[in-house]
Amino acid sequence: MTSADIAFRIQADLGPTWPRNRPLPNDVVAEICEALWEEGVNPNRPIVQQRMPVWNDHAFGPGIVAWRKRKGLSEQGTRVGYALPTHLSELAKVINPAIARAPLTSYDPASDGRWQIPPVRVLSYLGRIENRSVRDAMALFALLRADRQAKSTYGQITTSCGS
Repeated sequence: MTSADIAFRIQADLGPTWPRNRPLPNDVVAEICEALWEEGVNPNRPIVQQRMPVWNDHAFGPGIVAWRKRKGLSEQGTRVGYALPTHLSELAKVINPAIARAPLTSYDPASDGRWQIPPVRVLSYLGRIENRSVRDAMALFALLRADRQAKSTYGQITTSCGS
């Protein structure tokens, strides 16, 4: 089901009597956020409002923030034209295929589960790095350091990338 289909269903379910500024239930907003994410769109207020113009952006703002927190993303969205990676399979799409098969990492085809996966915060940051060679280097670094404290790895990557 597309995000447009879900938006239409939500509007039909809640009906015309739902106040324009009254917050929508978080689970309802999560449905459309998840659909947008699956379509490769990073959900934010303007994008959701395009799909559901019946309500003011204040009606679904808290739901978007709740969804982003559950997903492990920052409360404020970043402007990217694609969904940020939150799983190894999603990161594999934006890094060099050789790194996506790196031995002694969570990508190792012979892994028995002992290699840790970098946290979602690190994965999504890697997806925001525009320079592919820097993104590949930082992804390999994150994979090799996944057993360390997430805050430390995240801080080292952001410092190295200058942001």
